[in-house]
Amino acid sequence: MPSVLSKLSELSEHSLLNLLIGLSILSILSKFSILIVLSGLSILIMLSMLIKLSKLSELSRLGMLTVLSILNELSRLSMLIVLSILI
Repeated sequence: MPSVLSKLSELSEHSLLNLLIGLSILSILSKFSILIVLSGLSILIMLSMLIKLSKLSELSRLGMLTVLSILNELSRLSMLIVLSILI
């Protein structure tokens, strides 16, 4: 760690600013990748539940549709949370 700090102290202000911008962009991209993973997982869960819907009785279908709508809202909420972190 001390070698990293000594290297950073040798950089000019312009280089440090470029490094900071690059790290910020990487941070934003990592947050987007988390958003993509969360969205993908929720879509997979919803698809598996839709497949099961065709095999269930009417009452079970209503319960499953309720769960699907809750999952849909949770995925939207997770997207909003990640986007609010980005902004």
